Amino acid sequence: LRPELVNLIVALIEGMSGLEPRAVQFLQFHSENHFGMSQQKMEKMRILAAKSSPLQASLDRCYKHLDFSSAMELMPKLQSLLKGGVGLITRATASSLVILLCEKWKEAVKMYCKSLLSTLLLATLYEKSEAIKSSYSSAAAAVAKVSTHTTLKAAILMLVETFRDSNEDLDCAQRAASAKLLKDISLNASEKMKPTEKMDWQMSNWGILPLAFVSKFDANVEIKNCFVGVWEEGLSQLQQNCFKISIKSQSDACRLMISPISDIILQSLKG
Repeated sequence: LRPELVNLIVALIEGMSGLEPRAVQFLQFHSENHFGMSQQKMEKMRILAAKSSPLQASLDRCYKHLDFSSAMELMPKLQSLLKGGVGLITRATASSLVILLCEKWKEAVKMYCKSLLSTLLLATLYEKSEAIKSSYSSAAAAVAKVSTHTTLKAAILMLVETFRDSNEDLDCAQRAASAKLLKDISLNASEKMKPTEKMDWQMSNWGILPLAFVSKFDANVEIKNCFVGVWEEGLSQLQQNCFKISIKSQSDACRLMISPISDIILQSLKG
């Protein structure tokens, strides 16, 4: 089966949604009105149920036979599934495979990390399903961990700019998605974001920390909680890896980044 392994994996992933019982999808449409269950919770239940299906068992067996060449062949097809895969379960399964490949075939992922990370970031920002947003964000964090510093820096700067430029009233979902991505990447790829002697301390972690300090006071609880996590992780990194500068407290870190923090506050007041 090895010559057809990649095509078989793609067909099985596509079949995850196609062979899902229609009754399950019907239940989701009526879950909130008739069962008092949110759409997000129902989606998570559907994804969890699919993981114990015979198709998933077949996929797991196929994954065991992947090698470097088949992983390389799979990458562009996997990106297509992430972009245009039809159905909740298909997209969730594709994102789970990304995480698996990042763990077992890092070298193959590295060859596609720039385009793959861009695909996952954009998909997360504009995805409507909260369950898929969460799955894609986790996959993006896994890819970020194996990406080059250049690719990771570009991704983070894009997310920081997206968050800062978004309208608090009109772009609430996009702001929350940006915050979730920044949190997941900061926690998962923290080793890649360690401070260096050449780093511009005022733009520590490529602008995340100044933004995190201001945004951990955001009125939106979901966004606030995300940035609390980002700030705590970033502060810990600064305290452990700061060169020739003593950072013993949050106040020390704020004084170090006072200029970008002030800029963010002024922009928010103008906004």
